[in-house]
Amino acid sequence: MDGFIQRICEDPYDIGSRLIYADYLEDRDPVRAEFIRIQIELAEYEPYKQKCECLRELPEKRPCPYCRLRRRERQIIGVSPVNRWLTWFHPVAGLGPNFQWKPQRGFVEQVACTCTVWLEHGPIIVRCQPVVVVWLTDWEQRRNVYGPLLIDPDWLKNPIAWARGAHPAHGLAAVPPLKE
Repeated sequence: MDGFIQRICEDPYDIGSRLIYADYLEDRDPVRAEFIRIQIELAEYEPYKQKCECLRELPEKRPCPYCRLRRRERQIIGVSPVNRWLTWFHPVAGLGPNFQWKPQRGFVEQVACTCTVWLEHGPIIVRCQPVVVVWLTDWEQRRNVYGPLLIDPDWLKNPIAWARGAHPAHGLAAVPPLKE
């Protein structure tokens, strides 16, 4: 299983790897496999979503494919116990209120967190989830704190590359907390 995850993380835009992983999961965790497939389909419907009128029409109208998928996605999310989320979205699911994330195409692709949280957990997260977007929520307040400590303060232009070890500032020691 680790090989599947590593391949997905190395090439987050390769849908084929995600579908192969979903096939692998079919006998082991069919709900997770279905969730991955549904989210991949929903991503393909994204442009159609704006034109959908199912939600504005009468409830007895047959929903479009996008709305049927979205409804099933919500059903899976609604019945999934918390420990399932912790397994599916390890390690991001347990990081608390300073870390926000969103599953897309079956995995965590977007995160929003403080600089401190990303410096501490980013390298682990990108090995487990195919993150493609990181929003550092407190960069403006911490610019003067982090800038002098880093070999190259422009690491924040590409925090994902930094977390994957492709940046000279990788391995930075603990950064002091911001003094209010």
